[in-house]
Amino acid sequence: MECYVDVAPGVRLWAEEIPATGASPGEPLLLVMGAGASGVAWPDDLVALLAERHRVIRYDHRDTGRSTTAFDDDEPYSITELAADAIAVLDAFDVPVAHVVGMSMGGLLVQLMLLDHPERIASATVFCTGPLPAAAGPELPGPEPALLRLWGELDDPRDHEGEVAWRVEHWRLLNAPAPPSTRTSSVRSRSG
Repeated sequence: MECYVDVAPGVRLWAEEIPATGASPGEPLLLVMGAGASGVAWPDDLVALLAERHRVIRYDHRDTGRSTTAFDDDEPYSITELAADAIAVLDAFDVPVAHVVGMSMGGLLVQLMLLDHPERIASATVFCTGPLPAAAGPELPGPEPALLRLWGELDDPRDHEGEVAWRVEHWRLLNAPAPPSTRTSSVRSRSG
């Protein structure tokens, strides 16, 4: 079952529930994808396997997939708002407690969900992610504005060359620059 979840004025998230296919209704399992990737990036074979035991829910973040383009330079949203969006998705499907799996930025969102809504999380699995910054205050910054603008172009038509350039720029923005000591290297030959 697909639906749209209103999370802020003018902001709707696409979400989908895949019912459990096993003998029991299955405990809810929320899949939280990484930055710039649609919820349908979770492989269908994996989702089907999970649905043998769980009621699987996946969704698109703001500015991703079929969800609303929500980025505004004057009022950017934060990563804590993205974590609150995940809770809103659970609410939309009447799920009081769920197992939650987060990949990449989704792993950071799961950690925030654990801090802000521990009563809503039955278990948490995170991968391809890091820990929340220890020095962060209550409001963590969201993705860089340049990255958010690029995500707004996800569905724009491009020729092959344009697609390659877009993807290179995307990965450049997602990755921190290399430390100065690794930016240049020299090759020395050994004489025997």
